[in-house]
Amino acid sequence: GGTTTLISAGQINGNGAFAATLRSISEDGSRAFFRTDERLVSADTDSSQDVYERSGGATTRVSGGQTNGNGAVAASFDRASADGSRVVFRTAERLVPADTDNGTDVYQRSGGTTTLISAGQINGNGAFDAFTVGGSADGSRVFFRTLERLVSADTDSREDIYARAGGTTTLISAGQINGNGNLDATFNTASSDGSRVFFRTTEQLVAADTDTAIDTYERSGGTTTLVTAGQINGNGAFNASVSRASTDGSRAFFSTNEQLVAADSDTASDVYERSGGTTTLISAGEINGNGAFNASSTTLMSADGSRVFFTTNEQLVTEDTDNLQDVYERAGGTTTLVSIGETSSDDTVGASLAGNSTDGSRVFFFTNEPLVPADTDTATDVYERSGAQRG
Repeated sequence: GGTTTLISAGQINGNGAFAATLRSISEDGSRAFFRTDERLVSADTDSSQDVYERSGGATTRVSGGQTNGNGAVAASFDRASADGSRVVFRTAERLVPADTDNGTDVYQRSGGTTTLISAGQINGNGAFDAFTVGGSADGSRVFFRTLERLVSADTDSREDIYARAGGTTTLISAGQINGNGNLDATFNTASSDGSRVFFRTTEQLVAADTDTAIDTYERSGGTTTLVTAGQINGNGAFNASVSRASTDGSRAFFSTNEQLVAADSDTASDVYERSGGTTTLISAGEINGNGAFNASSTTLMSADGSRVFFTTNEQLVTEDTDNLQDVYERAGGTTTLVSIGETSSDDTVGASLAGNSTDGSRVFFFTNEPLVPADTDTATDVYERSGAQRG
C-alpha cells in the first residue's frame, strides 16, 4: 500500500543531470520547497539555482521577481511559514524596482508576489549584504542581519538585527542605553509570534549590565531587557548566551560559568532559566550539583518550557552511580534521570540527547550501553524514555 510521488518534478524538464535538495515542508505536508539548478517551469530561463514549491501536483518557482529573475545569480531558500504560504529566500539579483544594489537581499514570496524584506526606512541599497536569521511562525515578521543602517536610530557600522513586518523595518538590537558602539549583535531565537526576540552582544544595553562579556537581551514591545542576569552576581567576565526559549518566549534558557543564584557554588557551566524577571538554576540535583562538572549548553525542552533536558557527567540523583554523561530532565523543580534502563551491563558508556516530543512526554537519546534485554550489542542504539517509566 501507499503512494510514492516525485516532488522535484517540473511543468517542463525534470530529468536532467541536476540535483534537487528538499529545504522545507509545511506543517501539514501539503507544500514542499526545494532548490535546483534545473529549469522546471517556462518562466525559468537561467541555469542558476532557484527555489521551487511543489503543491497539489504543480511546481511553482518561488525565487522569481517583479523584475528580472533570470540572471546568472543563485537564490537560496531561508525559511517558510508554518502553513507554507510565505517563503523567505535570499539572492543578489534585483527582483523588484526598489532593489538597485548588487548585494545579497532578503525577499519574501507570498500569493504570487515577491517583496523586498531587507529594505529600510532610510538607505537599503548600499554595498551591504543582508541575511535571514529568523521569523514568526506565520511569516508576518522576518528577522535579518546586516551592517547597513536601515533606520535613523542606527548610527554605527556594525552588524545589527532588524525586523520587517507590515512594510516597516524596526531595529531590534537597540538598548535602553548605548546601542551604537563598535560592537556586533547576533540573533539567538524568538517567540513563535515574533513578539519577543533574543539576541546577544558584548555591548552594554541596559544600566544593569556593567561587564564587557557576551550577554543575551530580549527585545519586546520596544523595550530591551537583560536576560542573562542573576539573583546574585551577573557582571563577571563570563559569557552567557540563550540557546532556547519557550514557544511564547516567556521562558529563556542559557548556560554560563557564572554563579547567578546562591545555590550555585561551583565554577563549572550550568544551565539557567530566566522567566518573569527571575533566574532559576536548571542543572541542579536531588544530590550534588556543585561539582566540577559542566552541564550541556545545548538543551532540549518542551514547547512551553516546563520540561528541560540536559546532559552532565555529574551524579544528580541516587540512581546515577557513574561519572559518565547522562541525560536528565528538570521539571517542576525536580531532577530526573532519563538515560536509565531495565538492565545495565556496561558502566563505561555515556548517553546523549537525540530529541523529544513537543510536550516533552517522550525523550529520545542514544547510547552504546544495552539498557533493555532485547539489546545485546554494544553498538550505538536509540532509546525512548516516556510515561510512567520516567521518575
